[in-house]
Amino acid sequence: MKKFCVFCGQKPSSKHKVHIIPQWLIELTGDPNRLATFSNIFDIQEMGLVQKEFAFDQFKFPSCAKCNEEYSDFENKAREVILRILDDDALSSADFIILLDWLDKIRVGLWLAYNYLQKNIAEIDPNYHIDKRIGVSDRAVLIYKLGTYSPGINFGGVNLPAFQYHPICYNLRINQYSFFNLSTHFLLSKHLGFPYPRESNYSEGRSILYTMVKGKNRILYPIIRKSYNKKCTEIYQPIFSLRDSLPNPEKDYNNAHVHSLSQNYKKGVGKILVEEKNKVFEYPLKKSKKWIPSFEWDGYDFMKMIEKQVLDFQIYFINRGPKYGDISSEKKKKIKEQLSLAKQVNRTFLKILGED
Repeated sequence: MKKFCVFCGQKPSSKHKVHIIPQWLIELTGDPNRLATFSNIFDIQEMGLVQKEFAFDQFKFPSCAKCNEEYSDFENKAREVILRILDDDALSSADFIILLDWLDKIRVGLWLAYNYLQKNIAEIDPNYHIDKRIGVSDRAVLIYKLGTYSPGINFGGVNLPAFQYHPICYNLRINQYSFFNLSTHFLLSKHLGFPYPRESNYSEGRSILYTMVKGKNRILYPIIRKSYNKKCTEIYQPIFSLRDSLPNPEKDYNNAHVHSLSQNYKKGVGKILVEEKNKVFEYPLKKSKKWIPSFEWDGYDFMKMIEKQVLDFQIYFINRGPKYGDISSEKKKKIKEQLSLAKQVNRTFLKILGED
């Protein structure tokens, strides 16, 4: 595989490597020299996971030294937010923007990392990297709290073909808190009343073609149609572009409803929203403890539930993915085979979990 910087996608300007999971987080969750088993690699020959153990310190991937340095201040801000979460401290909407940006960074970083580790088994030429994917799509995080747990880090769903083809959702546990993170174009748009795609299609190139329609200018519940366990805190942030393929995107977005849910309308940045009992509210600008989940999970029960939830959601997003449109029969065949394999793998693990 060609080496590329996980931040900018270019050939690394130096022989530098970066921790996808930052060093501060490794140290926060246990012995930094401990062996990690999160690096299970999917083996297409065996149709299963090949377990590999190595030190967290070895989970590093190419980057430019300059790119890594540019993210150091951001990591410091993210560290402060995570520490306040673990202390059950108050958070502001600005803190949640940092958290969601950081979850974007980790999600894309893990997607690229497993592409490296699995020797590009998915045959993907990554066309985006961390720099280009932070804060560019609708996003959500479901925050679960564990009452019983062991200190540590767990990742859910990042080592599967479904994540390689559609890196939309994953789960990250940090000690007693778990973050079920989702992000993709138009994830929230239809049910938040924004313009949304009536359909999407693959193209012969790398882009997805969207056929857009006007929004309903009112909120429809639930915001995410796929069912999930609601014993958590539900946080959303719409991210939109005034360049979407509408006949007149400025006119269709420029209304009181979209403005009411926008933090910065011109940049397409929505407010931090929290859903409670099928109602959506703006999260407070000032620091508040409203984010703390009221329910505490048993560790074992939670891990079994969240594993199933990640697998289910990945299948859901594959099924709701782009249509084949006018692409060549060769490309159509390849995509069908890839997505069929991805769903088969997830269903196999769902069956195993159901028999547990």
